[in-house]
Amino acid sequence: MREELDLAEVLRIVVQPVVRVLLRPGELDSISLDWATVRIPDWQRPELDGDEVVVESRLLTGDEAASLPWAEVVRLVLRLQAQGEVMTYEIADAVDTADIDLEWQADELYGRLQDFIVESRFGWGQLREGTRN
Repeated sequence: MREELDLAEVLRIVVQPVVRVLLRPGELDSISLDWATVRIPDWQRPELDGDEVVVESRLLTGDEAASLPWAEVVRLVLRLQAQGEVMTYEIADAVDTADIDLEWQADELYGRLQDFIVESRFGWGQLREGTRN
């Protein structure tokens, strides 16, 4: 359950080292890490075919997408605002925190934040790199 996940530890191991390496002084406006209810698609469940998973993919119109079922789940969500631009990153589901690999999450966040900076107005296509400690 989500009580088992120490948010201070997530901030220390996952968030702070990545932000410290990739964002420059003055770029970070705000940051929050909290449990939030998130809507996710509940219509594309994989079908098992022996040892393989088969998923049907196709582009849906707005009306088709609106009529499909959605599920609400509680996830640990990082919300970061830098120079007025917002990035969100979902770290973990509330019901499945026992086996979360924080080092893997730090690597994932590193890549996502790099992409965010490259695509931002303040990053101007810069691929920032550094070493997390």
